[in-house]
Amino acid sequence: MDKNQVLEATDSESDYNLGALSYTNLWEWIDNTTRGLLPRRVKVRSVLATVYHTKQHKKDRLVKKLPASDTRRRNWVKVMALAKSIFEETSWKTHIDFDLILMDDPAAQPQLPTPSRAPGARVRNTATQIQEDGLARVIVAEQAGGGVALGIRDHWACRDAHCENFPLTCWVRRREGQPDQFENHYAVNGHIIAMWAREVSQERSTIQEPSDNVRVAILQDRDRAVANRTQKRKGAGAVDNENLVRLERQLLSA
Repeated sequence: MDKNQVLEATDSESDYNLGALSYTNLWEWIDNTTRGLLPRRVKVRSVLATVYHTKQHKKDRLVKKLPASDTRRRNWVKVMALAKSIFEETSWKTHIDFDLILMDDPAAQPQLPTPSRAPGARVRNTATQIQEDGLARVIVAEQAGGGVALGIRDHWACRDAHCENFPLTCWVRRREGQPDQFENHYAVNGHIIAMWAREVSQERSTIQEPSDNVRVAILQDRDRAVANRTQKRKGAGAVDNENLVRLERQLLSA
């Protein structure tokens, strides 16, 4: 037994369709489990996946570790492939047990890292830097069990090499009957990801569908970025508030 191990967080569910199980679903369950322990603060020590069929002896069952740092989900893919192969080879009902190892978090408020810079040094606020800096703060702030921010980043990771934000996080404004185009990609920085994650925890958004508030923030951020580029080209100019209002109305009426 690990020191300070949390034993109260137990849960089980049978007859779950493994075809509908996803990495995001797993981390949503982890988040709900850790939130259910509040005000006790805990952190995720590890997540273990045990894959086996109904007739398999316990000593023969295979175990895979799913680290939170595995953003490419390599081990998750291996777990699901293993479950599929066991079912195809045996035709027995296949099970996956997830053991969530939690530890008490002695830090009531995690310290956010503050990047150091030389006095008078200029800061280059590139899109990559803003996203990585903001997301780093989100990850540190959610180490007590937070996987929502990582889930958002993974679900909305840009896969279009033609997009200037590739391979970072893009919300795609999809329209029914129309294919995804990089022109409909909107970069999502780390601060908006944090806002989005908070709304997911408040059940005002989901990882798959942001609320109107989050979408407005994304559109405004895009509009500011366009205005800043225009200012640099012209040497003057300001953000057109009328355009921001128009974008909000278009979003809410879409």
